[in-house]
Amino acid sequence: MKGIEFNQQIQRNDKWPSFSIKKALKYGLSSSYIDNPGNLDSETLNMLTRLVTEGYQNIRTDLANEIPTVRRLVENVKKQNNFGWIIGNNKVNVFKNLIDDSFEKDLVLKKVSTVQGAEQEFLKYFLRTVNRNRYPSMSEREFDEMEASGDLKYYRLPLATASSSSEIAMNGLFKSLKNRLSKWTPSNALKELREKAEGFFSDEEVNDIDKSDTKLFEMNNKFSRCDSDEDYRLESISKKGKNYFEHDLETLLLEHMFAYKSKKHLD
Repeated sequence: MKGIEFNQQIQRNDKWPSFSIKKALKYGLSSSYIDNPGNLDSETLNMLTRLVTEGYQNIRTDLANEIPTVRRLVENVKKQNNFGWIIGNNKVNVFKNLIDDSFEKDLVLKKVSTVQGAEQEFLKYFLRTVNRNRYPSMSEREFDEMEASGDLKYYRLPLATASSSSEIAMNGLFKSLKNRLSKWTPSNALKELREKAEGFFSDEEVNDIDKSDTKLFEMNNKFSRCDSDEDYRLESISKKGKNYFEHDLETLLLEHMFAYKSKKHLD
């Protein structure tokens, strides 16, 4: 690396497709992405690095304050259901009793009053945390009323692509492997990655994001669309099927918390 002068990327259009040997010899490697954050030639980029670093630290601090409570509640549910890490057991089964299967076209949790003990305590915490994220302007009294009345919007499960272990628990090992192998192509792999990371369940939404000059520079919350748009939510479930989505409530809760805190601290 000695003797090579690197030209740092400070423009959006300065990307690898514009790379040429002639330019590299004259100006150095462009868009190499190997510069250390915080040590760039541009003070503006250094400031952005500091802001992002501080944002992620705030996210870690917020989560560190809440994760012990989540872990304790989950362990209590495991004990109540005599769950143990034996061959063939899957954590999705711990929360199976908390999902209301009477809804054919939606994913909905049971009413708090219909479950008991550790399951009820966890379900109350899960629902209150999720809905504080969804509806930040609502009061605790309003949440109490929604919970007691069985308001469907309060009890809807957040939508995220299921992890491999969750998919196996719901569909079985051989069916899950068959589904993955039958659909595997480079384009499908990229599409699945965007669904897992960003919560895009339609090609139209991906195109809308890619063509926008402003949304590219906003922190995406993968839950917000399905949390706020009922038609899009039901359409996604109809197209993908209920088993496509995460049923491990511990994983889902932590992902939901992380997504909303990231939007808060990094946007």
